[in-house]
Amino acid sequence: MKRNSILLLIILLSNIIYAQTEKTTTQQRMFWARYYNLLSLNKNWSIHSEIENRIFTDPQTKESSVDVQFSGKYKFNEQLEVGAGWVYFLYPVDIPETDDKFYVGEQRLKQEIIYKINRNSFTVNNRLQLDERWLQNSNKLGLTSGNIFNLRLRYRFQLEYFIWKNNTKYLKAIANDEIMYNLNRKSGNTYFEQNRYYIAAQTGFNKSLSLEVGYMNSYQLRPNGYQFLDRDIIRVTLLQRLKI
Repeated sequence: MKRNSILLLIILLSNIIYAQTEKTTTQQRMFWARYYNLLSLNKNWSIHSEIENRIFTDPQTKESSVDVQFSGKYKFNEQLEVGAGWVYFLYPVDIPETDDKFYVGEQRLKQEIIYKINRNSFTVNNRLQLDERWLQNSNKLGLTSGNIFNLRLRYRFQLEYFIWKNNTKYLKAIANDEIMYNLNRKSGNTYFEQNRYYIAAQTGFNKSLSLEVGYMNSYQLRPNGYQFLDRDIIRVTLLQRLKI
């Protein structure tokens, strides 16, 4: 009888542990609105800045995330470009069993290498990027002291095709896939962090202004290693190119 009770207890504990670690996926929908500015200093140097507001549409909330980025880039030629910059990301976190939220900030340094291959109307764009991330510590109730450091490697493969263009106006299609891995910490038993694929159309109104509308799917592993976020995202970007 005693052995049967111990065996039953072991089975119950095993089921609880399995239920807690079984893979689960949360579906979400979002709308991202972005302004991107490219300031050309000369034929080699440029400054890039952007701000993006990220809103949940399902589940719908009043709060949103904000992403701000600044970087400088140097172009060696039409194929090779390198850059470095700074990112600030602010996102809301729900407090359990309440309607309250708090915001977690993240600061990053980034370095990137971009290699392009141009073939008539096609462009193949490869980007390798390293992120040094400092995330504010937090628990279920709010922020705590200190930061968590994380090192992340990203690779994006992108195709661009000009459907038509003239001197000042154009229409092109864009498709890319980006995968991200953490280098210094695991989520569960893997270094995988997220994968994003994106399709869009971009039209140029003149030499300065362009509009891009696209769909992105983001599949992200949460830090516990078994919960995933599957996000369908509509992204609208206003691009502005300026010269000094």
